[in-house]
Amino acid sequence: MYSNFKVENVHNETFKKPGVIIANHQSMLDIIFILSLSPKIIVLTKEWVWKSHIMGLVVRLAGYFPATAGIENYIDDLKERVKDGYSILVFPEGTRSGNASVGRFRKGAFLLADKLNLDIIPLIIHGTGDIIRKNTLAIYSGSALIKINKRISFNNSDAAPGYSEKSKSIRRIISDEFVKIRKEREVPKYFSEFLVDKYIYKDPILEWYMRIKLKIEKNYEFLNSIIPDNASIVDIGCGYGFLSYMLALASNDRIVSGIDYDSEKINVAKNITIPDLNVSFESADAVSYQFPESDVFIMSDMLHYMPSDVQVNLIVKCMSKLNKDGMIIIRDANKDLSGRHFYTRVSEIFSTRLKFNKTKYKNMFFISRSLIKETASANNFSFEIYDKSIKTSNEIYILKKQ
Repeated sequence: MYSNFKVENVHNETFKKPGVIIANHQSMLDIIFILSLSPKIIVLTKEWVWKSHIMGLVVRLAGYFPATAGIENYIDDLKERVKDGYSILVFPEGTRSGNASVGRFRKGAFLLADKLNLDIIPLIIHGTGDIIRKNTLAIYSGSALIKINKRISFNNSDAAPGYSEKSKSIRRIISDEFVKIRKEREVPKYFSEFLVDKYIYKDPILEWYMRIKLKIEKNYEFLNSIIPDNASIVDIGCGYGFLSYMLALASNDRIVSGIDYDSEKINVAKNITIPDLNVSFESADAVSYQFPESDVFIMSDMLHYMPSDVQVNLIVKCMSKLNKDGMIIIRDANKDLSGRHFYTRVSEIFSTRLKFNKTKYKNMFFISRSLIKETASANNFSFEIYDKSIKTSNEIYILKKQ
């Protein structure tokens, strides 16, 4: 496992002045990382931790307190700790929230701040829930971030008046900041090692192929950047599901359906276990398959396995199922780029001869840019081209309703 830990502290918080530290909770790593910020932090723990034969001994020796016993019962003890310069760490959600959102805050942390006349020190944690995911003991490669927000004076007259209102107000601050951090960090590169780990034990050649594929495709950063975060997506010719999973990981609001002619690849894709993703896979012939209405259709490196007239029919079928403001993304080799096309053609022939890619036709039918452009124009679709490759003849075409 390789993980790194970063602290963002733009307000130069030193923790020399005691406060009530509140943070969203994602993983058992949270406490370890937060305690590394200062030697003078004590933790209010859950009952199961306090009663644990191993962890319970540690937290009792460290002088921590069980939150479930009633915070008000420890006010006097905590006052003494505060006098010694200790801050108090509380996870107001009460349990791990996972990575998707910040849960409802309980009022105990804010009662403490009021009774002990302490500032609130909000922390936003990101990434620990991906290193150790909820309901699993597996540890994955990744990076974690703790952002230390500006102190909030609990008794500030500008703050909301009651515990409940202050709890909601400060939760909103942490939640909004968490959304921004997720948007900045949860790009495909962030998930690449995690996704590779999911395929490691399927087959050594498959793992090698996936690493090469992600490197060549630059973790699908470009496709992720042009597809809306809340899109319904059909990935036609999805293969082992690399792209499908990456798009779903990069946004929990996406719904992704993967379709492929090769049932063996689909079986592999179906057996990748990543909880809470809106991803499904089905083995089917795209030509006869009844597609759902969707925001995005992707045809990546698959059209050349069918004759030109079938290619056009498939594109037109996707157009008929495209939602308003949707797009069709086609990535394939342009046979008219003769200098670059030779290497692409050789690699495709090699992959089919080895049965790595299955096709029901003996030949391959590489497309031309002009055919895609004519098909778009004939159906009142706009046509954009992105030539992202240097050594191959692959091009990306984006078709949208006029």
